[in-house]
Amino acid sequence: TYSYVLGAIDGHSGAADIVEHGLRHLRHQLHDYTNGGWFPASPPPSAPRKTAYDHAFVILAAASALCAGFASADLLDEALGLAETVMI
Repeated sequence: TYSYVLGAIDGHSGAADIVEHGLRHLRHQLHDYTNGGWFPASPPPSAPRKTAYDHAFVILAAASALCAGFASADLLDEALGLAETVMI
């Protein structure tokens, strides 16, 4: 998602649609509604292992998308909140 945000900023055709798709995927398919956070794959593995590394990319994607004008403040707030409470 981050890479396509850069593409959208540079005006590459179709990049904004892919950013929106990535943000939807983070909000739905990859989101762990039971425990919070995000799974590294969709569908989640039978024994999913979530890592701070994966969550850092959610922060990167959401922050860059927000700076580029995409609606992603909700993702950024949740990811930063999780980082502040669980990963520290």
